[in-house]
Amino acid sequence: MRENPPRIVLCNGADVPKQLEKSNCLVLEYRDIANTIQNINLALPNFVRNVFYLPDRILDLLEIAAYVYCSDRLNSRGNKAALEPHSWARTFHFEIKVRDYEFWEKSDVKERLKDALVFMSGDRVYHFSFQPGHSTTPTSLFDKEIFQIESNKNTKVMLFSGGLDSLSGIVECLINTEDQLCLISHRSGPGRMTKTRNQLIQKLNYRYPGRITYYEFSCSLSGIRAREETQRTRTFLFTSIAYALSHALSLQEFSIFENGITSLNFPTQQNQMNSRASRTTHPKTVALLQNFFNSISDTNQQNIVIHTPFIEKTKADIFRIINETGNQDLISSTVSCSKTFQSHDPSTHCGGCSQCIDRRFAAYASEMDDIDESGIYALDFIKDEVVDDEIRAMLIDYFRRAKKFAEDDFTGFSMKMFNQLVDILDYIQGNSNEEKIKKVWHLCQKHGTEVEAASRRMREIHDDNLYRKLPQNSFLRMIAERPFLNGSSQQEQLRQTKNSYSSKNGIEIFYAYSHVDEELRNQLEKHLSILKWQRIITNWHDRRITAGTEWEGQIDEHLNSADIILLLISSDFIASTYCYDIEMKRAMARHETCEAHVIPIILRPVLWRDAPFGKLNGLPTDVKAVTTWDNQDEAFLDIAEGIKKVIEELDQTKTDH
Repeated sequence: MRENPPRIVLCNGADVPKQLEKSNCLVLEYRDIANTIQNINLALPNFVRNVFYLPDRILDLLEIAAYVYCSDRLNSRGNKAALEPHSWARTFHFEIKVRDYEFWEKSDVKERLKDALVFMSGDRVYHFSFQPGHSTTPTSLFDKEIFQIESNKNTKVMLFSGGLDSLSGIVECLINTEDQLCLISHRSGPGRMTKTRNQLIQKLNYRYPGRITYYEFSCSLSGIRAREETQRTRTFLFTSIAYALSHALSLQEFSIFENGITSLNFPTQQNQMNSRASRTTHPKTVALLQNFFNSISDTNQQNIVIHTPFIEKTKADIFRIINETGNQDLISSTVSCSKTFQSHDPSTHCGGCSQCIDRRFAAYASEMDDIDESGIYALDFIKDEVVDDEIRAMLIDYFRRAKKFAEDDFTGFSMKMFNQLVDILDYIQGNSNEEKIKKVWHLCQKHGTEVEAASRRMREIHDDNLYRKLPQNSFLRMIAERPFLNGSSQQEQLRQTKNSYSSKNGIEIFYAYSHVDEELRNQLEKHLSILKWQRIITNWHDRRITAGTEWEGQIDEHLNSADIILLLISSDFIASTYCYDIEMKRAMARHETCEAHVIPIILRPVLWRDAPFGKLNGLPTDVKAVTTWDNQDEAFLDIAEGIKKVIEELDQTKTDH
């Protein structure tokens, strides 16, 4: 298991520590100083001129956030299709010169910063070492503490991305309150989003004169091209800007407007497999950032609060709010696309990313599709052929997940989503865990029913029983020709999967196991040999990877094609990040959609009943661990007979249909 080496990043002219002198360091600098390459555009002086005064500690914060964000964009996560998380997560070591050295070197401050970044980014490690001696000259006559602005209780600081959610929060506040709004944006370059936000601000100022003050903070790469566009740490930069402005205005709060489904972002099969379920506005991310910002505040200040007013709303709710405020004509001016770094001229949206897909379903669910569809999508996945395999998989996974949300009762939802709910319960409001889970369940169920309603509306408007004339891989054609996407029973889903067996040389069995248990796995494979010789099964495990073959891709391929997946359970299996967090979760996702049959095989005694596979029927009989049997051959014979019975049931299902 190979891990990416740590990336050493030197910032603000920091010296290279002796122990790192031989390392390949990335040097980042935004100041225009002699003998130094300026490779970051950071308009910190312009921002300070607008807010008059920021203390050294907060100036440091803005620089740290900028360097983290730029480092994120300059360091690739590797192979996009990698299943192994170690191929995707990165390790960073930052050396940064700061003004308030004594504060930043506090262990609890660094720990809070690290915790927030690791969770939101999905990276492995963020290590920070600070050096004294950094300083910048005042930006104006007013860059002094005596010019700090006094608090105005009727002023609200809000993040403004130029998307639907932030626009919805802004117009709702403008309609329902008399507050002055300070809107914060991050400018990463001269692209479409800057133009979009400026146009929206002009329209809002015309409709609500004197109510909005707009602050744009520029931070981007200079002279070097980004190698990574997931931008998971952008939330850290964005919220740091909002915190800085709140501090300058003597406020203890600011707001992030993001709908709950996007914030929770429960993984679909596609992004779960690639470890790509974003956590940028996840409740835990927000709580960790809030905890970090409170460590920056002076002891005599109140704790900062980050509000997320839309955490219990769906994307369709966002459309409805804009409509109810009478600002529906602004919808087509917003940009939700996550691939704005690509050119889609004359369209403003790619039409195929997760955000575009979610927006289109929400537009149909809220019956505002006629307003949203004004030529803004480069790809119309509803009627056009979807050539890209990844977009097709994303569409199917999105729709399948929504259907499961709509169908699951409270108990089923709680069991299936147990692992994801663990990261949420401490960070959402409720008097008990049951109440909190019910809130999340109701939100997901509402989203699921809205997506189903959207698909029906799409068919009513565009299909008209003529789907056969639509391109083969359009969304309407896909759901028309795939009953498991269109409301069929679980038994029908199973039949769809099992009919593919006849095209194989037997049912493929995949072994998910810890290498510590390799000898026990060998014994099980021997006991299944008779089924192999009869061409009933084919076996696959990672020892079948030949020298020189890319092992991650091989495991990925067979884990996704196997008909039966055997989880060989032991303490080492459960302790293994790869076995438990990747192979097991992917196996369970395929089991729940009837794409594969998962069987836990209990090799050695271990606490396993509370695991996601604990609800499945395991082997041997009475799930008595193999190593506790007096005769292990009898245990493996029992397992082999149990597997044979499952195969016969699968074959019977195929015969019956």
